[in-house]
Amino acid sequence: MYRDLYESSHPDVARLLDNVGYSYDKLGHARKGLEYRLQALQMYRDLHKFSHPDVARVLNNVGDSYDKLGDARKGLECRLQALEMCGDLYKGSHPDVARVLNNVAYSYDNLGDARKGLECRLQALEMCGDLYKGSHPDVAKVLDNVGYSYDKLGDARKALEYRLQALEMCRDVYKVSHPDVARVLNNVGDSYDKLGDARKALEYRLQAKEMYRDLYKVSHPDLARLLDNVGGSYDKLESAQRGLKFDAEGIEICQNLSKLSHPDVGRSSNDMVCSYDAVKEAQQELEYGVEESGLYGDLNSGSHPVFAGSLINVG
Repeated sequence: MYRDLYESSHPDVARLLDNVGYSYDKLGHARKGLEYRLQALQMYRDLHKFSHPDVARVLNNVGDSYDKLGDARKGLECRLQALEMCGDLYKGSHPDVARVLNNVAYSYDNLGDARKGLECRLQALEMCGDLYKGSHPDVAKVLDNVGYSYDKLGDARKALEYRLQALEMCRDVYKVSHPDVARVLNNVGDSYDKLGDARKALEYRLQAKEMYRDLYKVSHPDLARLLDNVGGSYDKLESAQRGLKFDAEGIEICQNLSKLSHPDVGRSSNDMVCSYDAVKEAQQELEYGVEESGLYGDLNSGSHPVFAGSLINVG
């Protein structure tokens, strides 16, 4: 309809193309998402001959699509172009610059350069500090991401420090249950886990679980993944039977969501295998291992490292 209305490049068509790309991306079709985003980018470049916020935004989105397709180098290239354009557009601190800095950090992470990722996130954090004088969702998000960078660099104690700051700010911003609070609670649990404090990790993960249950009255992927983490905490505390219960619940949620054909089902099945191994129920371990390998076989018609890992467990 829009193409019928506008015979040449038009902002509405470009915006719609970018939105279609986003929708394909959310549906797991990153290649199709990239196709539409590249069309949007070309159209915006036709419309705006110089630096423009829309061009910078779509460049960042194209970078996201390349990242999801596993082309981290191309993703970084697009995001650096977006960052340079934002620098031209906004001479001082600006939310768009902070957001792109954070995304550039993810590209560096995907290229294995966690130190460069940390550097970008610390710049984003400093910029957010200039922009927002009190508690703010963007500051909380960047604090959590800085924690992620330290985690990637193997400094779990420093990661915990930033994640606890993020948690405090999230609780200040959102007075009731919120996905951001639940996410950071889970990440704090991860940090305690890496520091060898499984009991403290379980405490935070259980809080996250309760919050997700408040937020999502029906099955949800975030809850399924969190249940896997809770199961892992119980396993480390030598309560494998309780861990198995949470792993099984996570699988059930994934199955409800995706009719047994979603990668999360495979990952949950793999965690459940580990719990069965701990309680030495070999027959059921084999059953879930075979289920997983069959599922990944449907999802990945060729060789795939996750599929290979599943087959290893079946032995």
